[in-house]
This record gives sequence, C-alpha cells and structure tokens, in this order.
Amino acid sequence: AQAACQTQASARMTSPPVLFLGVAAILGFLSSYGPYLLSLLDSPLLDSASSIVSWEEGVNDTSAFEDVSVRPFSIPYDGALEEITRERLRQRKRARDSYLSSAASDWTNGVNRSLLEEVLDYWAERYSWKAEVDNLNANVPQFSTLMRGLRLHFWHFNGSHKKKPLTGEALLLLHGWPGSVLEFRQVAPRLHAFGLDVVVPSLPGYGWSGRGKRRGLCPVQMADLFGELMRRLGYNHYFVQGGDWGSFIATAMGRMFPASVSGIHLNMFNVAGWRLFLGMPQLLLPVGGFAEERQKLFPLRRFFWDLFHATGYMHEQMTKPHTLGAALSDSPSRLAAWLLEKFAAWTDCPEPCDPREVVPIDQFLANVNVYWSTGTITSSLLLYREFLESPTAYRILTGAVPTPVGLLEMPKELFPPPAPWLAWKYLDIVSHTRAKKGGHFAALEQPDVFVEDVARFIQLVLDRQLQDATAQGAGS
Repeated sequence: AQAACQTQASARMTSPPVLFLGVAAILGFLSSYGPYLLSLLDSPLLDSASSIVSWEEGVNDTSAFEDVSVRPFSIPYDGALEEITRERLRQRKRARDSYLSSAASDWTNGVNRSLLEEVLDYWAERYSWKAEVDNLNANVPQFSTLMRGLRLHFWHFNGSHKKKPLTGEALLLLHGWPGSVLEFRQVAPRLHAFGLDVVVPSLPGYGWSGRGKRRGLCPVQMADLFGELMRRLGYNHYFVQGGDWGSFIATAMGRMFPASVSGIHLNMFNVAGWRLFLGMPQLLLPVGGFAEERQKLFPLRRFFWDLFHATGYMHEQMTKPHTLGAALSDSPSRLAAWLLEKFAAWTDCPEPCDPREVVPIDQFLANVNVYWSTGTITSSLLLYREFLESPTAYRILTGAVPTPVGLLEMPKELFPPPAPWLAWKYLDIVSHTRAKKGGHFAALEQPDVFVEDVARFIQLVLDRQLQDATAQGAGS
C-alpha cells in the first residue's frame, strides 16, 4: 500500500510538467506547420471555367480576331477641356467667410475648405496639365495592348543597360485608388536603374486603360489579366509590388501564378476571416513581445471608432458608385475635394495638416487630372462594387499566400494588421520593414525608402534561390 501511494504521488508530481511539455509541443507544431496545413483547405481564386475570355458586352471570345500587338502610346491632350476646366474653377461657388474662419488644420468634418480653396485657385490660375502630359510623353516609355476586349495602358522600362545587381529580373508595379500610375513616376526609373525591367499598368477603368462593359471585373479578374500581360511581354518569372487595390491584385497573383510570380512586395496588407482568431491568443496573452502590436487593435473601442470614421467613403463607393460618380465626374471642384480629403487623411501629414507638404500640389493635381481628363472616376469607383459582389474576391483576404512576401509597413497606413495575424496568411515572409515615416501612398511619400526596400526584398529572394540551387547541385 505504501508503495502504491508513492507511485501515485510520483505520478501527480510528474504529470503537470509532462502536460505542459505536451501543450508546448502542440503549440510549437501549430505555429510552425499550422499555417501551411490550413492553406491546403483554401479554395482556388480562379479556375479556367471562371476566367473571362472577353470583357466586351455580347462577345464571348475575342481570341480568334484580337490584335495582340504591343504599340507605343502617347497621352492625348485636350486643350479645350483644360480651358473649360479653368473657367469652371473660376466660376465655382466659394465657401462663405464665416465657414472659412475655422482652424486651418480642421479636417474633422471632411475636407478643409480653406485649403481646398487655395488648391482650386492654384489649379485655375497656375497649374498646367499640358506641361504634365508633355513631360510624360517625352520621358516615360508608354504602350498599350488589346486584351480580351480591353485596351490596357502601361509603362514599360526595359532595354539594354550595363550589368546591374538585378539585371534580368522584371517587376510589375500596381497602383490603387485614389492613385494612378503617377504614384510610380519617381520610383519606376530608379528601380529600372537597378537592372529591373519595370511594368506599370493603369488598372482597367483607371486612367488610359479601357473599362470593361461586362460586370465582374474584380481584383481577381484583374490579376488574371496582368498575368497574361506579363506573359505577352515575354516574362515567365517576375516580381509584383502593390498597395491599396494593387496589394489585393498582387496577393491574388501570388496565389494564382506561384510558378511565375517569384515574390510579392506589399505596402498594404490585410488579413480577414477565421485567420484572425488563430493569431488572437498571442495578442491576448501578455507574452511574446507583442506589446506594440497589441496597440494596433486594443482598446477595441478606439479601433472600431477609428474604423467607423475612416471608412464612410468605402460604404458609399461599394453600394452607390454611380451616384457619387455622377457628382464627381461633372465638377472639377467636387473631384478635387473628394480626393484631397483622402490625401490628407491617408498620408503621414503632421499637424496642422497640409497634405501639400507631403505630396506637392503639382503631383496631387496631376493625379486628379488623370481621373478628370479621362472621365474614369466612376469606373474607378465601380471596382469597390465589383469587389463587394464577387464570389471569389473576398478569398484574397482570407486565403493563405505561399509565395515569398516582402512587407513594407508605413506608420500611417490604414489599419496595418498585428504581426501575429500575418504569419497565418503569408506563409513565407522574407522581409518585414517598419518604416519610420509615411502613409498610404508609400511610393509618393517616401520614394527613397520604397525603392530601397523593394530592391532589397528582390535581392533577398534571388540570393535564396541561388542558395537553394547550389544546395540541390551539391546534393546531386
């Protein structure tokens, strides 16, 4: 009996450590292999049956007769439209003096009307869209090609140059809303100087790219189009960089074309669905060194309050894009007001906020004129509706990404997810840079940081590929 009691006591003494080690082993296994195993449950974003062959209404297949040539492109300039725009700006209804007496930094209720008046005066009297068009046509290699009934406009920096660190690699740069290809005006030539071939397309429905007449042109279908564009340009392997909608498309391409996409670099990244709960224990428990990451989410009341205030535009654009588009496409003042408020709210704008100190006024107005001169503000807003209604687009947020990923986290980006969430979505994070300054428009706000981080990420992936190839060669 005494021996039995000693045995039971010994079992009671050893059970807790064994249990602890068992739980630790399970948690370690899940943290290491859980994201990959769960990724096997993800549904494909797009299959051959759901790939749209033609975006022309009433045309099922354009492949038999479509002109697939790539042709030089010059931005058309409409002098009469610019003069009409100046006159309409001069005749606009100005804000009352009593309204303008509010503090210069007051963006609480939306656009700062005092600052807006200054921007509109500058547009009417001093800004030249013609000078911008002439500069782009003279200095940026632009092209267009017809693809599935859509005319795609893009920049293409390529050609012979001396041997550089990244020579032979290609990079696709993708913008979002309310941006345009002009976001990459400073960085594209500098990335090309590293030896990269750089392709910068206007998204369908934005700028000088065509608008699909058939519904369903969501980020997943755009990813399918850009995959075909890169193949048409002769690139079997390439990198993709994106922010805003560009990050959704880049993420989709990483999942859809893992054999072609060598890596994706994102300056905006989102996690949604049940993967949020998988990373929650590390945020709730006071362990793991995630104190700074917890501040992104907690206190929850502040998080949801900020989310409510920051996403009013999104609800309108997702549900009634044509109503908003009718107002913005008919008035340069309204269009400038809608976009200026976003540039103030989404940039790393010090108080008192004047977004012109972050993005020079000529760059801002050039971006506004991309929408104004092409009449594409309504079709750009429609992308929000297409995303909302797409049965597959939401999977971009919820599904795992096996492709190598580089993350550039700007401190003033819209709701960057806490680090514990990221590992459950991005299965191969090669680099994660936390910039000291910058917001939503990374390439515009911090071009030096942007260029260095993209180039470093690509070099890290190439070095790893070389190491893997060397190891395989030694093993054989």
